[in-house]
Amino acid sequence: MKINPSNPGVDLLKNLGNTNQQNKGAEKKPETKKDEYVPGDKEKVTTYEKDIARLREKSEEAYKSLRIIVTQLLERQGYTVEKLENKAPDYQVEVDETARKEAAELIAD
Repeated sequence: MKINPSNPGVDLLKNLGNTNQQNKGAEKKPETKKDEYVPGDKEKVTTYEKDIARLREKSEEAYKSLRIIVTQLLERQGYTVEKLENKAPDYQVEVDETARKEAAELIAD
């Protein structure tokens, strides 16, 4: 039987010391970043074109009868819509009392 000149217990302690140093090296590794949300470059554009169109149609329908009444009353007095559109914004149309009464009755209905 052959005896090793080195003490086997010392070798074990040396190996244990090396593994501790290797573990310390492993601890010095840079920390990995956690997953996090990064928003994209595209901006979400919200459009309400369908809603606006639907509301506009509803509004037009509601005021259609009023426009017809006003147009008819103005035509009886000798005005046309085209003439009034070309006038200055501060131009005032004089309406006689019979037209006012008719308009009030039509609106009340």
